[in-house]
Amino acid sequence: MATVAVAAPERQAEQQEEEAIGNEKFVWAKHWYPIVPLEWLEEARGEGYESGLPQIQRQTILGRDIVVWKDAEGEWRAVEDRCSHRLAALSLGSVQKDGTLACRYHGWCFNGRGECTHIPQATDATSEATACASSRSKIVAFPTLEAHSFLWVWPDESPTSWVDAAMAKPAVGAVTEPDAVWSTDEYAVTFGALMENIFDPAHLFHLHNGMPSGFSKFQPPTFSPAAENPMMFAKQVGDMTPNGGFKISHGQYFKGDLRKDFTMQFTPPCLTCWRNVSPDGTIVNFEINYVPLRPGHTRFYAAFKRDTSNVTPPPSAEGALQLGDIAQKVVGALAAWPLMLKKLAFGIVPDFLRKSLQHHGLLVKMGNQDKVSLHSEDLALIGSNMPFQQKTYLPTPSDVGVAAFRKWMEMHGGGEPAWFGGGTEAEAVQKIRQDGMFDRWELHSRRCPTCRKSLKFLGAMEAVVSKAAAIFLGLAALLVCMRASDPRLAMTATVVAGAALLLRFEAQKLRSQFLSNIPDTGIPEVSFGWPS
Repeated sequence: MATVAVAAPERQAEQQEEEAIGNEKFVWAKHWYPIVPLEWLEEARGEGYESGLPQIQRQTILGRDIVVWKDAEGEWRAVEDRCSHRLAALSLGSVQKDGTLACRYHGWCFNGRGECTHIPQATDATSEATACASSRSKIVAFPTLEAHSFLWVWPDESPTSWVDAAMAKPAVGAVTEPDAVWSTDEYAVTFGALMENIFDPAHLFHLHNGMPSGFSKFQPPTFSPAAENPMMFAKQVGDMTPNGGFKISHGQYFKGDLRKDFTMQFTPPCLTCWRNVSPDGTIVNFEINYVPLRPGHTRFYAAFKRDTSNVTPPPSAEGALQLGDIAQKVVGALAAWPLMLKKLAFGIVPDFLRKSLQHHGLLVKMGNQDKVSLHSEDLALIGSNMPFQQKTYLPTPSDVGVAAFRKWMEMHGGGEPAWFGGGTEAEAVQKIRQDGMFDRWELHSRRCPTCRKSLKFLGAMEAVVSKAAAIFLGLAALLVCMRASDPRLAMTATVVAGAALLLRFEAQKLRSQFLSNIPDTGIPEVSFGWPS
């Protein structure tokens, strides 16, 4: 007699709930996305070292190019980057006195609702009004929101988009301050691969071997295989839902780690939050927004927040300093002297140059390690039609976060974001060249106001010191030809010219950091800094 397996009532109810939730799909376009930090936008003030980005900016979200600008009312607007006349990019245009955006090609003007307001080629006011009233002259406009230090865009063009956007709030975590500092970069990596990377703390000890950890004083200072503590548990907390995402509670992963209450959470469409509590009561939040720009390209905005409201200050030491304490302070001060000199020299450079150099430092080195590894994963994943769970083997607790994200993507997210125009990440991944993965200009500097300022500054510096070198070399030659009575004059002019040439060389080296991670001399290969 045939037998039929019957699920336990609890599991049966759980399966029914999963099936019901699994039928719900996440609508990618009907959500707020952080497009660009407001601080960046406010720095758009024309040309010069003090300026940042252009007044009109082209951005991309879900495969759709949009243009943002500030209108006469002081509101940031977003429309599709396409003139309805001849399809030229509106991001090439200019902002008029009335706050409309004029197309550079023929001067057609559009307001923040996408309506055409002026056609210079119209023969009279009546024909212009008729043409502007036509639905064919209108372009798609998107709701915008200025909140939590970002300009957010709702990239939906359905008839109810403005009503839907007004009723929804952007997905935010603990970092909501208007002056929050967000680091940013763009990866030529798929949205799925980059997202799963943040739910995989185990990779830190191997892929980033030798890099400073920098997260907390209660953990080892450097990533290394020897510092890894195998995660003993990881479990999903609560339900996984289309719009709510999921939350994972997990154990420590650093040896000697004194922190506790570890969680990592995904809130669609793009917010990830790591949270833990330090022994002194400090709550540490590390949040990243992963913004799907176009197939195969993802931008992130990352920020830390430390909540010390529950920290009890240590009792103050009583009595005079002991001799050992004094000696320790003296030794510490002597050891810190070289670092103080370095900071003093670094403090001489302009503030924007100092900030921009930090944009191309440690995080970029770690990012390059991520890029090359994740791109290899992308290539392997698109080479097979099997589900992710069958292509990969995830047997340990440290894999729970990755498995949860991929489950959400397949159950609710359609496997990848819904791209405008119907492109796929598989098609994009095959076209990505390795030199494009390390193109700092396209992936970061072009859109970063401080990096643009620094490039202008370094370019001007090169021009000035080049002229100075030529002048002093010419002066030295002239003094030699004239057989000046004091040979030290010619020598001094030569030394000054040499110093100018050296300064020009250093400026060029700095400038190259803003343009590419591939060396412009020697072997054109990126150094990943791995110990072996």
